[in-house]
Amino acid sequence: RSGGEAAGAEAAEGTGPPVEGPPLLREFARLETERVARQVAELASPAVECPGENHEWLLSLTRAAEQSVRAISTSVYLGFWNSEPAGRYLDAQHEAITDRGVPVRRLFLVERAAQLDDALLRLCEEQELLRIDVRVVVLPELPPHLARGTTCDGVVFDEEVSYETVRDLREVNARTRIDARPDHVRSRTRRFEELWEAGMGLRELEGRVDDEEDGTWMTG
Repeated sequence: RSGGEAAGAEAAEGTGPPVEGPPLLREFARLETERVARQVAELASPAVECPGENHEWLLSLTRAAEQSVRAISTSVYLGFWNSEPAGRYLDAQHEAITDRGVPVRRLFLVERAAQLDDALLRLCEEQELLRIDVRVVVLPELPPHLARGTTCDGVVFDEEVSYETVRDLREVNARTRIDARPDHVRSRTRRFEELWEAGMGLRELEGRVDDEEDGTWMTG
């Protein structure tokens, strides 16, 4: 077996090379080995959850993708996109595009037209510079047949695996779910495509931002 395969097997079996160092480091290594072994066992299921927002799952799935990445994001605030996890995530997506030819599309969902501002426009422009295709949807402007569907954050990889975050009542990402059930993944993929067709591209967004700032949108 290769070194990577052997290391993975050792983690899954709860074994591995002995760790030298102080007792605290050895205990930390033991606990981490147990955690990884549990996670490997759980990933054998078609659907698995973990508490909080699991950025490592997101990065690993992005690095493993070979065909497509479809991302829906309601996190349009710069506080996230300027963070260290977001930087690694965008780097991984850019590598998927440039190194493996994987098309990456991101759909930003905003709750009201007032959120169509310069900050959102800059965010979209920055991601398009990374060759990520970006569109924006204003949820209240969706036609009724589209407004009835779900609009949660998530990413569909290769039309095979859906990565989703689940928020609590405080709008905090309380859980992360990976779901590979075919019916669920097809539903998420279909929902993305419906919203994508309804979204506005960068050029249209530029016009809307100008109109919102001037107060001329829908005023004739």
